[in-house]
Amino acid sequence: MAFQCDIIPDNARLGWAANCEDALVLADEALRAEIASRHPDVWARMQERRRFMRERLGIALAEEILPLSSLPAYFPPFWLDLDYALVAS
Repeated sequence: MAFQCDIIPDNARLGWAANCEDALVLADEALRAEIASRHPDVWARMQERRRFMRERLGIALAEEILPLSSLPAYFPPFWLDLDYALVAS
């Protein structure tokens, strides 16, 4: 099952907006094995995204969740200053 996950803060000032949109796939064990076998480069990118989310953003994902975005759950609160990102603690 593929779907989109959004993080949309609602306390921005009038006329300001910020959001984070990510594509995700929910995959059972059989589908994960098939992806890893048939598409090893895609699988490696998904695993690297999972590692980034866990180690850098503090987000633990269930094994069934496969992130598809090149910037998974990355939310810079200051759009022009990419040195800062919101993280879970």
